[in-house]
Amino acid sequence: MDSVPEASGGDIDAIVDRIFVGTVSRVHFVQDGLAENCDPRLYEWPLQVDFDIQENIKGEGDTASVFINPQKMQWNSIPKHRMDGAWIPQGKRSPAIELSSSVAWSSEYAVQEGQTVLIHAVEEEGKLFTSGMPWGVSYEDGFKFQAHEWCVMSMPQALRGTFTIDTLRQELQRAPQVEARDDVMSFENVSESYCSPDVQPTPMESGPDAGN
Repeated sequence: MDSVPEASGGDIDAIVDRIFVGTVSRVHFVQDGLAENCDPRLYEWPLQVDFDIQENIKGEGDTASVFINPQKMQWNSIPKHRMDGAWIPQGKRSPAIELSSSVAWSSEYAVQEGQTVLIHAVEEEGKLFTSGMPWGVSYEDGFKFQAHEWCVMSMPQALRGTFTIDTLRQELQRAPQVEARDDVMSFENVSESYCSPDVQPTPMESGPDAGN
């Protein structure tokens, strides 16, 4: 039986408009005029993360702002680290976004002012938004994606552990493989609306006792 081709960097290149390494300069909510039905502090207002760009992999610019819509984040966030001053929601059904004046995190995205991260983003109407790809955290020997194991395992083999920017650039040059697969797991995050009465949590562990 023929083997199933794994996803390649070419598949990533096909779905994102910007890839860069940036240092977080600011984390804040911005008002969304369409927010009418939910608490704007948590649900509808986009979270804007501003970056000073250190290196462009795809696209150009010295600064960038990436918007995260809390409605598109997964439920039951488990912070990677507890940050002093951050608001910690109570209960296992808490929203998956937490914010202080300098830090925010969800299941896939955790950012703090001064932190250097690898970003994949899509452009819509002149603004950059998260692409569904997790963000890469900077380590001494390269970058590693913040993600649940199932998400990492759907990525190209070369990007599943710690990798360098040179490795990423080489991987992006590979031919796309997803179109040749019939069991594709999308890079898109599971989306749930906080405002819907029919919301069901995503099937993952949650709460302070889960997955330490």
